[in-house]
Amino acid sequence: MTATDESADESVKQKSAGKLVGQAPVLTLTGLALILLTYYWPCLAGTGDFFISDLSFYFQPFCQFIGRELKAGILPLWNPHLYSGMSQLAVPSPALFYPPSFILFLLPFSLGLSIYMIVHQLIGAIGTYLFLRRVGAAVESSCFAAVAFCLCAYNFTLIQNFTLPATICWLPLALYFCDGIARLPRRVDAGIASDNLKPAGSVRSDASQDDTGGSVGDLNDPKQAGSSHGERARKPGKWIDVLGLTLTTSMIVYCGRPEVGVPALVLLTTLAVAHFFFSNSREDFKIRILAVAVVGSSMLAGILLAAPILLPGIEWASLSPRASGLDAKWVLLWSANWYDWLGTVLANPLGSLYLLNVDAAHLRHLVLSRGGSIPFVGSSYLSAIVFTLASFGFFCKRKKLLLVLIGIFLVSFLMASGSATPFAPSIIKLSPALSAFRYPVKLVIVPCLVLILLAVLGIELILKRELPARAPKAVATFWCLLLLGGAIAYNVPAIAPLSAKYLVVGKVPEHIPQMVRIGFGGAVVNSALLGLFTCVVTWCCLQGKIAAQFGIYFLSAVLAGNLLWASFSIRQIGWAPYFSNPSFMAEEIDNVQKKLQLPATSRMVNLYFDPLTVPAEYDPSRIGKDQRFFSYAREMLLHNIVICPSLYSSFGYEAAETKDYKEYFTDAMVWSSQHSKAEPETMSDVPIHRFMQITATELVNTQMTRLSKPVPSLDKDLFELIKEDKSRNFRIFRVKNSRKRFFFANRIVPVESFADLKKVILAREKMPQTAAFDGNAQIVYVLNRDFFPNKKLFEAVNEQFKIGDESSPNKCEVIEQTSQTLKIQCFVEKDGLLYMAEHYYPGWIAELDGRPVQILKANGLNRAIVIPKGQHTLSLAYRPFVLNWGLCIAAVGMLMTGLMMLLVSSFEMKSRK
Repeated sequence: MTATDESADESVKQKSAGKLVGQAPVLTLTGLALILLTYYWPCLAGTGDFFISDLSFYFQPFCQFIGRELKAGILPLWNPHLYSGMSQLAVPSPALFYPPSFILFLLPFSLGLSIYMIVHQLIGAIGTYLFLRRVGAAVESSCFAAVAFCLCAYNFTLIQNFTLPATICWLPLALYFCDGIARLPRRVDAGIASDNLKPAGSVRSDASQDDTGGSVGDLNDPKQAGSSHGERARKPGKWIDVLGLTLTTSMIVYCGRPEVGVPALVLLTTLAVAHFFFSNSREDFKIRILAVAVVGSSMLAGILLAAPILLPGIEWASLSPRASGLDAKWVLLWSANWYDWLGTVLANPLGSLYLLNVDAAHLRHLVLSRGGSIPFVGSSYLSAIVFTLASFGFFCKRKKLLLVLIGIFLVSFLMASGSATPFAPSIIKLSPALSAFRYPVKLVIVPCLVLILLAVLGIELILKRELPARAPKAVATFWCLLLLGGAIAYNVPAIAPLSAKYLVVGKVPEHIPQMVRIGFGGAVVNSALLGLFTCVVTWCCLQGKIAAQFGIYFLSAVLAGNLLWASFSIRQIGWAPYFSNPSFMAEEIDNVQKKLQLPATSRMVNLYFDPLTVPAEYDPSRIGKDQRFFSYAREMLLHNIVICPSLYSSFGYEAAETKDYKEYFTDAMVWSSQHSKAEPETMSDVPIHRFMQITATELVNTQMTRLSKPVPSLDKDLFELIKEDKSRNFRIFRVKNSRKRFFFANRIVPVESFADLKKVILAREKMPQTAAFDGNAQIVYVLNRDFFPNKKLFEAVNEQFKIGDESSPNKCEVIEQTSQTLKIQCFVEKDGLLYMAEHYYPGWIAELDGRPVQILKANGLNRAIVIPKGQHTLSLAYRPFVLNWGLCIAAVGMLMTGLMMLLVSSFEMKSRK
């Protein structure tokens, strides 16, 4: 073959490779879309439903309520169904104003959630690809990383808290825009640009890689053809990066999950700062300062744009138990332990711990940081392929970049490990405000992202054939040893009797061999084989046996299949219909209300929490065994489940609860006969009865047995048993001497502090019928400081009526009521205090005959208003001023974004002259 023929043959190979590189991004995105459609198909087709944990008990009920209100033409700022009313606006997740959430609000839940996840996972893939291309990575490594991030098990198994992966899916795109702004100082030089107009995926084998040029954000040496200087000359102006960073930052905040949102913003800041400190470019120091300032201003503008949801959340946080700092044991309750970290490289060692019918489900308590529960993050599996390539990344010569990645990995690893190390507890002790960011295990995604970036560095070395030949051999040796160990572990059940006889004193517990075989036999063997396979492909690429590009694309395809298989094996989709199933408890409550002639808006409360005891007779049709518990909990109306528009509860669970309200209920529940840890000699249902009186609760639900133990009946002097059903394990009681939701006080009692009021309400001793909360006495407790301007009214009301007197001439009638408005007609012969058993919360305004009046805090939880003599119309509405402020601040954020875009455009125009 002549030199001309060889040249022509090489030209054909380059064209073929170039064509593959050009088609790879489209093919990768198309393949990911098809994989996601396959995974979520049952819900898309309507044959399956999501059901695990918070999806059943929290997210779907709120999405259903919001959607119902929106379809009625109402913006659901207030939710009257829980806590005697609560701010729906303040609920951070699902966020009312997060644009993609409207998919959940307006479509059937499982269908909407499937579309929601597909959109976010594809956004994550696109952002990952664009970011890596911008920092100089080849097309091959960028596509590989997009596959790894999009199909990471974290995104699939954390669907029960879907706003967490949704938040992190915006991060790569935000990094892309952030990196573009951080490169603002780069001047467009014709000589450099012309030399770098080649595709970023092209690689010169003779190019040297050192640590002397570019910034820490560059994966390649800027001297190489893979640098992005030339691309910058061809791309649109930086104003697009400013707009993009502002919007993606806003989306991260709007998702409503600061637990991962704040770390994401920290990573963005880290990238900008790294550009500033590690850049060796020739630009003026002041211009580099400008770049960092633009990044910071764009992020700030994005945060300001999210003010309509951020301010209500901050207002709620200041009133919630988080305000004073949660106890560290509750903050660190879900920490990443050895099993969570092992699960990043081993595919579901014990199978799906979410499901209740798997063989290894009884081993759940051995590996979880919170026993007796399902895991918070079911899996964060990345595959041995990613780990193998990440180990190659440590041979990269960009020491500054490696230093930054290792630093991020270590800090995030220690924080995610929570209580497993003294690091996170010490940080929380130094800054109690961090206790609001509960459950460190949510942060396992950050170390996973670092591993993906390290894998990209490894791939870059393979493409340039700069990876030392000893690297794949050393890693292959490790995988061989692990394969041998896995093979031995797989046969532990056969070996265990011998070891018990000759090596171990005593008998080996039966579950240990089973756990070793299931989790550390088959899973280790599978991962070791994948690692060895990756080493073999790498060796072939380095030896020229196969083209490096084709080798990486092949590994990407294998990775996609492996991640999909792992996620399919623990998929959380059950039989449909699930959410549309009627609730037997809702039907029972409706029947009781009609029987007792209670108003449709009468309140109930459930005195049971997860875990519930599911009766053996409970067997709903077309519900899988794994769905059985969750279906029963929904039908029993576990807290936060509002599946019927006519049901109202005086308590909830973690949804915008306020500290005082929660303290009332939980402290009263401690002494109740329904509390699982209450001692018989200290039990008293008096405090919980008083809670129900001040919240105008009419009906109570309890279980008959809990964890195979009988549950005592409520105090017969305080509660009347209406119905019990052993086959469904429930009792329904009516609250004796319950109060109306609206009444004029017979007596007003001033108290000095909330603590004094709690002593009265939580007193376990029964009081005479002529005192406080017993009998028909309409007594209201108010703080002195709240009622000081109306001190004379104390004397007037307290002298006018006797305790227990129902002959009050003051009457009130509700003439109009919606979810967030209330209109009452009052007939008052003498000045009085109108008590409303509605949750006291900032943002409610009151007008009496069109004139503003003060809303007082009565009985520590509810509202009261002074009504003067005469006939009046009282109007109340939820008009949170924080929303108005939020909209104004968002407008400032928009203006700020526009100014930054003009500034950057002006700077670019000057730099090109």
